[in-house]
This record gives sequence, structure tokens and C-alpha cells, in this order.
Amino acid sequence: MEIPLKYEDLQPDKVCRICLLEQEPLQPITDSTSEKLTQCASIQLPPEDIFICQPCESEIDKWYTFKQQVVQAFEITKAILERIRMKEEEYTPIENEEQTISYKHKCTKCSKTFPTYGKLRSHVKVHKMEEGYRCDLCDKRYHTAQNLWRHKRRHSENKPYPCPECKMAFPFKHALDRHFQAKHELDANFPCTYCPKRYKVRETLVAHVKKCHSGGASGAICNVCGKICVSVANLNVHLRSHTGERPFLCDVCSKGFMTKDHMVLHRRIHTGERPFVCKSCGKGFISSSVLRKHMRSHTGERPYKCHLCDKNFSLSSAFKSHLKSH
Repeated sequence: MEIPLKYEDLQPDKVCRICLLEQEPLQPITDSTSEKLTQCASIQLPPEDIFICQPCESEIDKWYTFKQQVVQAFEITKAILERIRMKEEEYTPIENEEQTISYKHKCTKCSKTFPTYGKLRSHVKVHKMEEGYRCDLCDKRYHTAQNLWRHKRRHSENKPYPCPECKMAFPFKHALDRHFQAKHELDANFPCTYCPKRYKVRETLVAHVKKCHSGGASGAICNVCGKICVSVANLNVHLRSHTGERPFLCDVCSKGFMTKDHMVLHRRIHTGERPFVCKSCGKGFISSSVLRKHMRSHTGERPYKCHLCDKNFSLSSAFKSHLKSH
């Protein structure tokens, strides 16, 4: 790409990497913001020290929230339309349906009448079951031979659709899909930080962590997200991520932080201090964790392995983005 003339003298380490302006204060981009940017714009950030400004971070949050809202609205509408379609296919409207409030509703099979159209539709099921196909193993009845065949497969030991996450197997693919979405859905909102499992309900995640990962440390488990803390003191600090409490303020820009250590790291953005230096290329970083991420670009280390396809990744944000492709 040809660089526009106005950006010829741009210094990437001194500007926001989103808007390219020298906004104050700049702050290192978090894994969470990096993942949101990857999902919304399909941009994979390099493993280096990247800074963004507060307005851009807020815009990314709004962008991500709007995308989630659009997806949720589409799924809700799709489910409602499917329910309406199934009801329309299952029942045949009676004559004079537009007069359902003023007239009783008569069954064409047995002449029984009902005060509402809904009660008549429920009654019609009885006749449909009587006229249907009966299972010789459990006496259930079905409207079509195909539905009976599908039902009888549930009695069979033949279950050709195994779950890739657990030992369960299913006779039909749609049953496997339902199970996977309920138990292992990858776009669930509550991932376990100790294993690849994810949950749609926070309480289920907390129960999972207590059962599988706590090791008896019930007093140091967060009841909001299930995170295990090494001590009650660390748990109290962690809870600030849910309450929004930020007691440590930067004396330059007044930005608040959960811990003093986080505030000290942030101040290095203002001072330009980069005490952690890469021995391979001489580049400096504000923290050892950012240096470790950068070192992977030299060593080729990829510690994040996908349990579904065996691909490896150097950054957790890239790994999480990849999981959603499954």
C-alpha cells in the first residue's frame, strides 16, 4: 500500500493505532479489545506493544456491542418465525376463523366444541395421534411413518454421531447439535479459564469450576465468573473487575486502575520508560508479559493449541478468534 503524504513522518509508537492521532492518554490494547477488533473488522493485530486512545477503545466496545445485538436480534426473529411456521403447518384453520371471539369452535372429527381456537387445536392432536403410526417397543404414536422411523432409532444402539467434547453419542445429527450447543457451545458468553469448556449460564460455569478445578479452595472462588483466586485478598482485587471499582489513579491523566501495579505500568506510557528489553532485537516494552508475547515472534512458540483441529497460536486473542470458526 502506498503511504499517504500526511503520514510520511508518523511514529507508530506515539500515536493511537486506530485513529493515528497523538491522543492522550494512550494505553496498551488489551486482549479483550484485540479480540473484539478481530471479530468486528477481521483484523489480526501483530504480537507487539500496541497503544490506542480511550475514544477508540470506547468505539470498539460500541461496535462490538452493536454487532452482538444484531446477531441476537436475528436469532430471536428467526426462532419466532420458525415457531409460527410450525404452528401453521401443524393445524388447518377452521371455517370462519376470523370470528374466533364470537363463535364456538367445532372439531370436524368428533363434533366437540371449544370456547377458543387454541383449545380446539390442542384437542385435534388427540385424533392425529389415534390415526398415526404406533411404535411396537414403547407404544408411542406418530403422524407419519418417517417420524416413527426416526423415533425407533432412539431405541437402537446404533448412534453414529459422537460428541467431539465428551463421551456421549446420538442417533441423529440434530440431536448432537442440540447437545453441543447446550453443553459445549463455543460462542457461549462464559468460558472456563482452566479448560476449553464454555457455558451459556454464569451459574453453570461457577458450578463447573467448583466441581472440576477448585481443589477445595471454595473460599477463593469468584461467585460471578467462577475464577479461582489463590487467596481471599486476591479475590477481593479480582471482584473489582465486576464492580468497576478503580481505587488507584494515575497522577498524570487521572485514569483509574484496580491495582497499584497496573497503575505503575500505565504511567510508563507517559514517561516513555521501557525497562523490559528484547535481547534479540533491542525493542523495549512496559511489562514482562508484553515482552513474552513479542519474543514468540522470534522463537516461533505457539502455546495455544486448538483441541478441535490441532492448530497452534502465539496469542490468546488469535486462539479465541479461531475457536469461533468451528
